[in-house]
Amino acid sequence: MLPTKCKSYTVKQKLEIISKSKEKSNNVTARIYGIDHSQIVQLCQNGIAVTLSTKKLKMKELLRTKFQHNYPNALDAFEAQIVGVRDL
Repeated sequence: MLPTKCKSYTVKQKLEIISKSKEKSNNVTARIYGIDHSQIVQLCQNGIAVTLSTKKLKMKELLRTKFQHNYPNALDAFEAQIVGVRDL
């Protein structure tokens, strides 16, 4: 049996799946999206996870587009670091 590749879903897709599961049953939604029923339960229980990488990419996008006029050199100076719970 070949190993299956994990599929990553965007926040928009996750919200769509959660919304659909509220309209229909989890099993029906799982069949529609071709995912396991337990994944939908997990999405509904855990909410939407946003990783550090996602935050950094979005911040860079905003600095490059919407905030470029107000903060012209911010993209070059932008730095982000991982802060663990123990560091707080």
